[in-house]
Amino acid sequence: AGRMHHALGSGELVGRRGGDEFLVVMRGPADPAMAEDLARRLIAVLAEPLAFGSEQLKVGASVGIALLGRDGRAFDDLLRAAHAALHAAREQGRNSCQLHNEDIQRHARRRLEIEHSLRGALERGEFELHYQPEYDATTQTWVAAEALLRWRQDGRLLAAAEFIEVLESSGQILSLGRWILHRACADAAQWASAPNQVAPTVRVNLSVRQFADATLAADVGAALAASGLAPERLCLEITETTLMRNLDHALGVLQRLKAFGVQVALDDFGTGYGSLVYLKRLPVDVIKIDRSFVDGLPGTTADIAIVKAVFGLAESLDLEVVAEGVERADQQLALQAIGVRRMQGWLFAKAMDQASLCALL
Repeated sequence: AGRMHHALGSGELVGRRGGDEFLVVMRGPADPAMAEDLARRLIAVLAEPLAFGSEQLKVGASVGIALLGRDGRAFDDLLRAAHAALHAAREQGRNSCQLHNEDIQRHARRRLEIEHSLRGALERGEFELHYQPEYDATTQTWVAAEALLRWRQDGRLLAAAEFIEVLESSGQILSLGRWILHRACADAAQWASAPNQVAPTVRVNLSVRQFADATLAADVGAALAASGLAPERLCLEITETTLMRNLDHALGVLQRLKAFGVQVALDDFGTGYGSLVYLKRLPVDVIKIDRSFVDGLPGTTADIAIVKAVFGLAESLDLEVVAEGVERADQQLALQAIGVRRMQGWLFAKAMDQASLCALL
């Protein structure tokens, strides 16, 4: 607060709304350039190191800007517009500012509509699980399938990307995550296996909030018990972003999960900053190579080098490797030449409902 007072001119007003949110009111013309200049000054001032005992801390800030007249005339309208712009700035990452605009307004309106519609959607039976199969190109068999959440709203089937962030922020992801675990295990218990093959594994993504929840291990145990699914046929997928929050906490959670006998996959491998640290310390069974490295195959030298390095590392650590986003035959051939056997993508199968998957198997 002191730094903000010092950075502001005598005509500006600053107040704390609560939590870590401050509100700044500029006097004078509604000038976007002046507002952005002030926002960047405040971000810079707040980003300077802060002495705290013997430690030095750094504080980031995001700023949303609304202009009188253009974004509303009543105070409440301006405040809503500024808050929507703030949310957009946060999505861009730390230390950014964003002017309110019509796109942000439409996004905020759509977000509110989704949040309202999601209330009670689970109880109304509007959620479904679809499954994208995973193919072993060497044995030419289906070896796994990833559970993907879908929401049937007003006759349309929405992919998780359109609403998952709202579920996360509203806290509904916890109850829905339990439902996904139970449904995926129950569905997988019905999957048939090819002759002389083990029935396919079901891969279930864990959200950040789900992974941090104290009941996760109990939820996994309950889903396995209720379905009768063999634990080794359940694989829990965790992203590097989830693990980055607290490595020691992640280690404890994964050890409790591994005690059930389930597998653990590291999703989107290579897109974070601490991948090798995770492999060294965490009980991981599977590495999923992110589609961003598969897209450039076979023509991009850098992507070939990265996939080769990941595969070599995984092989030396006795980890399974799955390539995501395989859409062309030349990508498949390039992956097989490197040694990657397991693949997932539209070249082999799109996501499908339970009945279609059972027929495919």
